[in-house]
Amino acid sequence: MNSTAAANPEFIAPPARKRRRVIRKTVATAAVATALSGAGVAAAQADGLLAPGASTFVSTNLWGASRICVTNYGANWGSFTLYASFANPEQNWVPAYSTRCRDAWWFGQNVRVQNTGYTMEYAYRAF
Repeated sequence: MNSTAAANPEFIAPPARKRRRVIRKTVATAAVATALSGAGVAAAQADGLLAPGASTFVSTNLWGASRICVTNYGANWGSFTLYASFANPEQNWVPAYSTRCRDAWWFGQNVRVQNTGYTMEYAYRAF
């Protein structure tokens, strides 16, 4: 074996090995692009109809603002609280038979939405 081959493993690598390396780099690049766009996070989303006191987790975008909405199905004002792991709980009010949305940067964290009112509510992530 000459000194060039010993110093540079790419010099003696067979073509199949190089193809595998290129495929791994392509897959890794696609995974990073998916994570940065937030498309990969959407699969963990859990929309849900919430009875009073119930809660569900809603996924958010890794990068960029996410919109979490709650629809109130009751004849009275409803309320919900958003819990993120790095922020204080946030109380929100929803008029009867309407929807209230909250936009924020949660950086891919799952946000717990809890129905703190006395009416049925539906929580979901709007894109």
